[in-house]
Amino acid sequence: MKHLLLASLLALTFIAAAQAAGNPDLDRDGTITSADLALLKADLGRTDCARNQCDGDLNDDGKVDLKDLGLFRQSKLTDGQNTK
Repeated sequence: MKHLLLASLLALTFIAAAQAAGNPDLDRDGTITSADLALLKADLGRTDCARNQCDGDLNDDGKVDLKDLGLFRQSKLTDGQNTK
């Protein structure tokens, strides 16, 4: 029982860390789809993310640029589209 509790806590920690590190599921529906890509593209070029909410700022550097697009491309789309 002790191991199960520890495993659960570790899993929750990893999930929270993944979300904090720029979760590519931008619409937070549990899947990474072309809808998430559309949200990132809508923010592409913004440089005011430090003051305003930018869903597409995956690396949390205050802007939405090619670095964020690269991070998104590393994720797996689940609606049949391939990002490569």
